[in-house]
Amino acid sequence: MARDHPASSAEGEAIPLQHSSKAKDSRHLIEVKEIKGKGLGILAKEDIQRGTLVLSEIPLFAFNSSDGTTDAALLSAFSTLPSSKTEAYLDLHAYLPPDYPAENISKEGWKVLGIYSANAWAGGVVNLGSRFNHSCVPNVHLSHDPRTSIYDFRLVRDVKAGEELTASYISLFLTRKERQDNLLRWGFECACPACEHTIDGKKIEEKRIKLRNLYQEMRTVQYNAATDTQLLKLYRFKYQQIAALMRSLGLVSSFLRKSYYEAALISAVLGEGKMALSWAEKGADIMMCLYGERQSYYDLDQKVIIQLQAAVEGSKSFHFGDIHWPAGWGQDFPN
Repeated sequence: MARDHPASSAEGEAIPLQHSSKAKDSRHLIEVKEIKGKGLGILAKEDIQRGTLVLSEIPLFAFNSSDGTTDAALLSAFSTLPSSKTEAYLDLHAYLPPDYPAENISKEGWKVLGIYSANAWAGGVVNLGSRFNHSCVPNVHLSHDPRTSIYDFRLVRDVKAGEELTASYISLFLTRKERQDNLLRWGFECACPACEHTIDGKKIEEKRIKLRNLYQEMRTVQYNAATDTQLLKLYRFKYQQIAALMRSLGLVSSFLRKSYYEAALISAVLGEGKMALSWAEKGADIMMCLYGERQSYYDLDQKVIIQLQAAVEGSKSFHFGDIHWPAGWGQDFPN
């Protein structure tokens, strides 16, 4: 998303960030600079805390693509952009795979398509957000609200001044080979700590393979109050394993939140109120880190936690049916 090398920017020179009057982010804490071997990237100007909304943007260009949509349709939509957005868009990195069928397309058309291919996420291309370089162990989480077309970038862990902020362009639940194959779409080979061919890199990969297998197994598991107790305990154990692996690998995503919430639900079904509350609070913490107080998500969390607290502190024994579980609570949000 951010691999351009403008001739006007010397290595180490900060690129000014343009602010929107509507911005409620903390972009004043970050800067875009040339990074050796990577092109432009985003660095922390000072220490920044986990959960900080470092950037919030609406896209420069959004295109509703679907099966059968042609390059010509995309280029036609791009031609309607105002000049200010066109200029910013054309300053981004462009890349198309060598086998891309781009015959009879002008040089500028090729660049427009290449920028969209390299930078689009959920159909939109943002400006500053396209400067985040990739890492398989990212410290930034990107979420998109289709109702507002806003793209939010939040830190998933504390960062130090001068540290690069990175996002993952691909799923976190892939093996090294799968990740490298996927990243060919952007024309580079990842060299982050998780992809290093070292002793430490091998240990990381062993954990990620285990995580991938657990993820594939548990992502579609279904259960209810009638499910066998021993099977429920096995499911909870596996969700706990997923959470432990993700935390040890420094990976934070909505599936970590889901794993905590599933452990909470299963604990509640088993009649273990205090355990359910503990896991629900862990899930709520991840939710806040990834999405902030995005109203619909935040409210669901608080409703469940308040009920669990009251049930645990009450005089009667805990029962799963005493809690009103909101529809959609605990689901794995796609972004």
